[in-house]
Amino acid sequence: MKFKGDYLKMEHKTYAERVEDAVKNDRLDLARELIEKRKVNYQKARKETEERMQYYEDSGSGSMGVAMGFFCGNSEFEDIPKAEKDLEDRLVDIEIQEMEKDLISLPEVQSGKGVIQNEFHDYDVYDHTLKVAEILRSGELKEMILSGKVRDKDLVAAAYLHDIGKPVVAKPRAYDGILQYDEQGRQRHTFGDHEKVGEEMVREMDSGFFEEH
Repeated sequence: MKFKGDYLKMEHKTYAERVEDAVKNDRLDLARELIEKRKVNYQKARKETEERMQYYEDSGSGSMGVAMGFFCGNSEFEDIPKAEKDLEDRLVDIEIQEMEKDLISLPEVQSGKGVIQNEFHDYDVYDHTLKVAEILRSGELKEMILSGKVRDKDLVAAAYLHDIGKPVVAKPRAYDGILQYDEQGRQRHTFGDHEKVGEEMVREMDSGFFEEH
């Protein structure tokens, strides 16, 4: 029985360099194509290993341990699961960055600049939004996206849009008729019903924006 192992002659470093270049240049389609190609090669290697094991078992010659070593010990494939995960992580990073560029440029988000919140917030509405997005950009968020727990990066959009109603409803904050200011002398505000107003604003946004991402 003959075994064709041409696919084992992958130039691992060349492959890694190609993927790295594709990711760095935001060529996500090419990066995904390389990932899928590697998965196919991985499955081919598994199939050939199973065929070898069956052949050795049926013929009584050779060793199934040798067959497993052929697969498990092959340096071209032993790191594939980790490599694929690392690549997917980088792809998620780029996709999140692309989405954030569009979200942060929205007038509804930009309008939060200079809108100072109450004493329980350290940032104006705009910087508060960026801080929330920064937290959600953590490894935990990427894990949730990769596992399918977050559909179409909904949390990223929510981070940028959750307070867009505040600048619309902002009113000067006062205690007993005395206006409240922060340490820098900037007027603090209250934001009554900003959640409802923000929800309506999101519903009125162009649906194409969300479909694109």
